[in-house]
Amino acid sequence: MRTFTGLLAIAATVLMIGACTSTWQGVKQDTRENTRAVGQGVQDVGKKIEKQTE
Repeated sequence: MRTFTGLLAIAATVLMIGACTSTWQGVKQDTRENTRAVGQGVQDVGKKIEKQTE
């Protein structure tokens, strides 16, 4: 019984670490995409301001 409990604890730990790794990769990807979108938005605003000042 003790061996089974130990194996169950190891399996649960491995699954939690795997889930955290996937979450972290998702956060990094979302941040990358949001940074690009903000950069594009700033460029668009800059172009509109440039047109207005001509």
